Amino acid sequence: MKTSGVLVTVLAVTTTTNAWGWNYYGNPGYNQGGNPGYNQRVSSGSSSSSSSSSSSSSSGGSSSSSSSSSSSSSGGGSSSSSSSSSSSSSSGGSSSSSSSSSSSSSSGGGQNDGWSWEMEYQMSQNYHVNSRQSTDVIGDLYNMSDKDMSSVGKTVKLILNGDRNGQPQDTVTHYDSCPSKGTPECAKDTCCIWKYIADEMKEAMTGTAGRCNGLARGAIRLGFHDAGTYSKKLNAGGADGSIVTFGECEMRSINKGLEEICHQTRVWFDKYKDFGISMADLIQMGANVATVVCPLGPRVRSFVGRKDATTESPVDTMPIHTWSADQLITLFEDKTISAQGLVALVGAHTTSQQRYAYPDKALWPQDSTPGVWDVLFYGETLNPNAPSRILKFPSDVHLSEDSRSKNVFSFYADQRWGHALWNEGYAREYVRLSLLGVNNINSLTDCTKVLPGWSGNTWSNPDQKYMDEYMQGKGNRDYASSPLRYGDKIPGY
Repeated sequence: MKTSGVLVTVLAVTTTTNAWGWNYYGNPGYNQGGNPGYNQRVSSGSSSSSSSSSSSSSSGGSSSSSSSSSSSSSGGGSSSSSSSSSSSSSSGGSSSSSSSSSSSSSSGGGQNDGWSWEMEYQMSQNYHVNSRQSTDVIGDLYNMSDKDMSSVGKTVKLILNGDRNGQPQDTVTHYDSCPSKGTPECAKDTCCIWKYIADEMKEAMTGTAGRCNGLARGAIRLGFHDAGTYSKKLNAGGADGSIVTFGECEMRSINKGLEEICHQTRVWFDKYKDFGISMADLIQMGANVATVVCPLGPRVRSFVGRKDATTESPVDTMPIHTWSADQLITLFEDKTISAQGLVALVGAHTTSQQRYAYPDKALWPQDSTPGVWDVLFYGETLNPNAPSRILKFPSDVHLSEDSRSKNVFSFYADQRWGHALWNEGYAREYVRLSLLGVNNINSLTDCTKVLPGWSGNTWSNPDQKYMDEYMQGKGNRDYASSPLRYGDKIPGY
């Protein structure tokens, strides 16, 4: 969705019902929460949206989105990625929407006047891809009847099952006003303190270019490395905060590169622990803040109320960047994550700059737009002629070639609607990942409203010319790699 020096947009449908009568409300696939969807019109400019599903009238302004994502094959590099849905017909400056589910062309009813076979094809592909993702119910919901489930329990079950009414993304809900920190009013609202935490995280995770930075990439990877220790066979591990609480960041080689984000997470925890937060929640909230801070990233449903670990997580339950597809798929099946779900999660490498897997290529990215959540990672992993400064993990290449995962890899690489497909697939799988090993899902609280607003469907790098030259091997490596690490603009060579 990004091309050299060109604004990025993705198709999206703004109708509330499709040809089969499924509800959309702007979501990228059967969802009803105003999520980034498939608007049929493509804007010629960029758009900024705070928490709205589809923002219209904007072309020529600038858009900023933030989000990040955890990677699946991590043996030493950190990873992040970028992607986008699309803003609808617009012209004139940037458009910002705060709490409406859709601002313009056909919001709230009826069929869009431009319904086409392309949109039907896109929706059918979305159903085809997402219906093959992970569907196991987990945690305390596994043996629970629907009548005993809370509203959160029912919501999570729909997402886990891949139900078309599940909503793994939410670009709409937000705080109109948040009570002052430390007041009785804030204490009565479970999500209130998390708004202050999320705002502080956003500030720390964004660079001057509007891209997410190394701290954001680390937060996404940290979320994965904490939750990803889960093993169904061992009935141990998961999103329990143990990676920070028990010093696993520093003690386990698989976590090399996470020291900075682990330190910062401890700083945040010490600052806010008296408000009753858990380390487990802090880590997963950080991952979801980071994902939406990355331009074009999804606004993933975020829940709080996890309990912290009392023991270390199991060892040898994490993937290595040199593994075969068979090793990866087998490992993730034990985490209730399918091959297709794994492909969605590994896309977080789109924002990555690896540092330790290959020290001689430290800070090399895994696609040509590090710090942006687009689908170039998928296409450039498949492309034998990708820019020379892109580093491909063997594990990613193996997944792109294996019969169980290559089709989904190619779907996500599609420049027309792959991004919307991937954002939906990633969000669905990350909700699952973030709840692995959590046995009180039914009593959690949905605090998605505290996340930074969704930035919209379009993004244009302010330094694209220099980024392209750097990716093709021009200029001193350190001259660009350091600004890219911090999300800052690359100076002209």
